[in-house]
Amino acid sequence: MKTKRALILTLVCLIGLAVVTGVALVMTRQHAQTTRGLFFGFPEPLTPPHCGLGVNVALEQYDAAQLTAELAQIKQSGFSWIRQTFPWAQIESEQGQFAWEKWDRIVQQSGDLNLIAVLDTSPTWAAPTSNLHSPTTALPFANFARSLALRYGDRLDYYQIWDEPNLGDRWRGEVNPIEYAELLRQARDAIQQVDPTATIILAGLAPTVETSSANLADWLFLRRLYEVGARDLFDVVAGKPYGFDTTPDDHRIDPNILNFQHLVLLREEMEQHGDSGKAVWATHFGWNTAALSAWGRVTPEQQRAYTQRAIEFARENWPWLGVMTIEAWEPNAPQDNPRWGFALKNNLPETLAPWGGLGYYPAALTARPGDPRYQPNPLATFTGEWRFSELGADWSGSGDKVTILFRGTDLALRVRRAADRANFYLTIDSQPANALPRDERGAYLQLIPPDARFTDIQTIPVATGLADTDHIAEIVAERGWNQWSLIGWSVGRTEEHGPLNTAYGLLLASGLLFAAGAVSFGRKADWGDFGRKVAALWSRLSSSKQIIITLITALIVYASAWMTWGVDLAAAYRRAGDTTNILATLAAATIFYVSPWLILTLISGLILLSLIILRLDLGLALVALFAPFFFLPRQLFESAFSMSELILLMCVVSFALRKTYSVKRDKAPALHASVRRLTALDWSVLALLTVSVVATLLADYHTFALREFRVIILEPVIYYALVRAANLDRQAVWRMVDFLMLAGVLVAVIGLVQYAFNLNIITAEEGTRRLRSVYGSPNNVGLFLGRVFPIGLALLLLGHGRRRLLYGLALIPIVAAILLSQSRGAIFIGLPLSILAIGLLAGGRWLWAALGLIGVGALAALPLLNSPRVQAIFSGSGGTSFFRLALWKSSLEMIRDHPLFGVGPDNFLYAYRGRYMLPEAWQESFLSHPHNVLLDFAARLGLIGLGVFIWLQMAFWSTAFRVVRQARHAVTLDQWALIVGLMASMIDFLTHGLVDASYFVVDLAFVFMLTLALVQQADAAVTERQAAGSGDLRYN
Repeated sequence: MKTKRALILTLVCLIGLAVVTGVALVMTRQHAQTTRGLFFGFPEPLTPPHCGLGVNVALEQYDAAQLTAELAQIKQSGFSWIRQTFPWAQIESEQGQFAWEKWDRIVQQSGDLNLIAVLDTSPTWAAPTSNLHSPTTALPFANFARSLALRYGDRLDYYQIWDEPNLGDRWRGEVNPIEYAELLRQARDAIQQVDPTATIILAGLAPTVETSSANLADWLFLRRLYEVGARDLFDVVAGKPYGFDTTPDDHRIDPNILNFQHLVLLREEMEQHGDSGKAVWATHFGWNTAALSAWGRVTPEQQRAYTQRAIEFARENWPWLGVMTIEAWEPNAPQDNPRWGFALKNNLPETLAPWGGLGYYPAALTARPGDPRYQPNPLATFTGEWRFSELGADWSGSGDKVTILFRGTDLALRVRRAADRANFYLTIDSQPANALPRDERGAYLQLIPPDARFTDIQTIPVATGLADTDHIAEIVAERGWNQWSLIGWSVGRTEEHGPLNTAYGLLLASGLLFAAGAVSFGRKADWGDFGRKVAALWSRLSSSKQIIITLITALIVYASAWMTWGVDLAAAYRRAGDTTNILATLAAATIFYVSPWLILTLISGLILLSLIILRLDLGLALVALFAPFFFLPRQLFESAFSMSELILLMCVVSFALRKTYSVKRDKAPALHASVRRLTALDWSVLALLTVSVVATLLADYHTFALREFRVIILEPVIYYALVRAANLDRQAVWRMVDFLMLAGVLVAVIGLVQYAFNLNIITAEEGTRRLRSVYGSPNNVGLFLGRVFPIGLALLLLGHGRRRLLYGLALIPIVAAILLSQSRGAIFIGLPLSILAIGLLAGGRWLWAALGLIGVGALAALPLLNSPRVQAIFSGSGGTSFFRLALWKSSLEMIRDHPLFGVGPDNFLYAYRGRYMLPEAWQESFLSHPHNVLLDFAARLGLIGLGVFIWLQMAFWSTAFRVVRQARHAVTLDQWALIVGLMASMIDFLTHGLVDASYFVVDLAFVFMLTLALVQQADAAVTERQAAGSGDLRYN
């Protein structure tokens, strides 16, 4: 009785510990989400240092008198910046002939308003397709930019190059970051040749959730620019944080959500690429009131309120944000154009608060870049004889002072400490600054450098923990003139950790109590008896019930990843009408109800782990089921892991526990005996792992190499080892194959539904629609389903019973999805040759049946010969064949330079772009593999890796042919058909892999290793059964 009570108390303590851990994780995650994008600490200087409020204008629509009045009203409204387009299409409609009249007037009358000149649109002679498209070559645009700078360079300082290049409609139908980078480079060089101090602003990137070549998300476009080396081509990053239907303080920062705080994603990209010293400017933001607006709709009252709140939020939280320009003052468009919904001329906020919140502020400013005349920052009042220069501010005698108005909790001074004797005495709201030492005169900051040999420049906190409101700082100088000691000041904020730390402390104490209780009571419990009772209870369930329980639990764990995919679907469904939108919303809500909290995910994960410990075979089958969904990872502790990875880890735990128990119960087999049981296929897989380790260590880009080694080499090899070592019976083997076929059906059905509703498709040559299902590319559909198809076809042709019927039905969506993916490698190479392989291996009438099936397929495919995608195969230049040949040439050069161990896993892209890409292949510069199985192994793992791959293939085929010969009359038809199907699947791997990916994709790697393991298991089982005189094939 005591042991039973101890067991119950132990379980209660463990559940309590799990709940406490879950709550702590939820708190951590919630805190990270709540504070994401907010700045804490003291901001450092930004370039350029300018900030303020502006408005987008179309001043070309006014005559001279109207222009003067409009500019005066803009200035009186509180704006200090205007953003005006200088349309190349209108200014140089005829090459070499410029019409400057309207723009001369705008520049001349802009006065002391800071003018951002946007160089945009193309004349017909430079872009025949559309004035909105980019020019076909960058040089004419650069010449225009130079002409504009020559004419206005003495009054213009800020040049923005193009607008929304991340939308296909603004870039000849297909987004091309490299082309934009080149346009930017040539325009920058042309401008700065005649205006060296000009500030170059990146094009305003349109907010979008799409990630295709038609439209590319703003943050992803910026990432691509950094990746191609465009960091030094611009001085300012520009975003367009429209509010859409949300409030300014909507803090959902997500690539799939468009709101005002979407701008944070751009800033995060800058920080990740070491470019945080530059400012972000919001060149368009606002809320729209028009009925047919694509930017959402709000009321005029909400528009005014949201605009004011957005300005205040940015001022208080984003010190990295410089100029904010509202869209728009008064658009130059017909009255029914939805852009009139942005017009603020007659709907201005009550107050446009002056800039002065969180941020760094230089003590001295110039009226314009390059101007040698400096003046005091208007946010401070300097009393006494002060001087100002690019070094900062300098006083002339003791007692000179500066008064700073700021809003925030912390204040720091950026000072140059070079004097032998100098001090600042500081008060905040007439009280001594609380972060400085004091003497009888008050709080002081010494301006003596710590090391007298060197001038010291630092940002030094002078006041912290103030109320988050307006403050007045007064700084009185004592001695130290001629050192230019005051460079600027920084207004910061300290993150409040008190409540969070208290909560963590309580959780930690609770967790320790639960852990101590679990250990104390656990020592008194009879765990052996408990384990036997649980195992007995589980064993009383039928196999089908065990499968259903395990599968449902896995789906609950996986539900959160589907939520991410559901968001994408919902965005696409909005284009399909109300009915579809409602259905998508209900589906997303249902999934959210299943697993909305991390605690439930953790609990369901623990249950799934327990079930896999009880039934390892079900875990191995689930790995096969989830393998193709690697693009939909489950977010776990800030790291993305695919569901197949998580389940594989659970399988490893299950196997380790089983092995530990087995070793304790029975004597462990001798190491040499275990080694002797390894087959040629086992040794070749082990060799592949060994070579991959060496290649990974030698790779130039270790982060990418390590990740690919983990997910494509190590984990599939572990899967192979588990399948080989798990003592699976016939039903367990079939369950893995059934789940693999089910995965194929799911991939196919998802793709067919998307295709029917025009969702998540790729538009290829001349508008050809291509299905891509859960993958980033339609070719991945053909690659994965091409591996599954031969298994289903072999069972349909050679099998019997219910499985034959089910696999035959499964082939219907699978074949349809392959055809609609328009994967030429799958349709014209992989499928026909795998069908022929089944006929050859089965022999007799099945060969003729296979030839007949290929003939019927060929006749059915005749209409495809008119498809632009098929005709591109035979194109002599510029088509896929041309780029493929160029790629193979580059790959051979790469292998020649890295003969032994290659460039390493997932390093092909960077080596290819960095050195080996042929100049004529520039249009396909983002290729991550050589599109040939032999070249792929050789490029990634060297000639040694290629040799291992050839050894692996030789071991597979010798084993497979031995099984086919020995097992033809010794096993059931289904089992023999499975072996034939696996061999035909390997034929698809090899033949389709001659022109595309083969092994180095997550799902393909798992299928490949499962194919090897099943054939090796069959060989071992046939050998053992024949030795025992049994005609029934049972897998050990």
